[in-house]
Amino acid sequence: LLRRFWMGIMDKSRPKIKTVISELWDTYKYLIIICAVIAAALLYMLFKAISTDSPDLRILVAGESYMDEDSAALASDICSGLTNDLNGDGKTVVEFLQLTAQQKLTQDGEFMYESGMMTRFNTEVNTCSSLIYIVDEAYYKLLCENSMLAPLSSIFNDIPDGAFDDYGFLYGALSLSTLDGFDKLKPDSYICFRRMPLENEIQYVDTETYQAALELFKSLVTLPAE
Repeated sequence: LLRRFWMGIMDKSRPKIKTVISELWDTYKYLIIICAVIAAALLYMLFKAISTDSPDLRILVAGESYMDEDSAALASDICSGLTNDLNGDGKTVVEFLQLTAQQKLTQDGEFMYESGMMTRFNTEVNTCSSLIYIVDEAYYKLLCENSMLAPLSSIFNDIPDGAFDDYGFLYGALSLSTLDGFDKLKPDSYICFRRMPLENEIQYVDTETYQAALELFKSLVTLPAE
């Protein structure tokens, strides 16, 4: 295409540029349109990748709770003020990953889990991509049964008020649940923290990130009432 276009410029005996362009368009217009669409899509994805801040830490919200975009931004700002820039990009960003699903019970009273959501939930927990969890009873029970949570007695010398048991706090019992953004989450949720990774899990999270997430968790569950 470029060779033909260039020859049209250099060779005076050939048709004028306008004619060459018109011929190219008539012959290759669908190819040109497809290439333009692909180029625009690639540029858009590149822009999104550049303009999106990389999170330093992530908090997993699972169950029926949901924060809209504005509420999540308010909650993120609160968290960002309680931790540090871990990835060296000059910004402190705490991201919320929300996996929304209804709690359902079988006839025997057992919790039912949606397979698609469970795949993402298990991946997030097993790879330590998120270390702080705000979850419904069904997912809290699952985390406890699979021994994925750090005992509160191993985190605190004196366990703060609001603890449900040795693995989590009842969310609504904490001052955190009344703060802007956080007040959109269900008060009967639980907030808990991932146990220390085992040797075969260390590849997923470094010590600095784990300790920073732990300090954020401790700060969140001990925030004073406004």
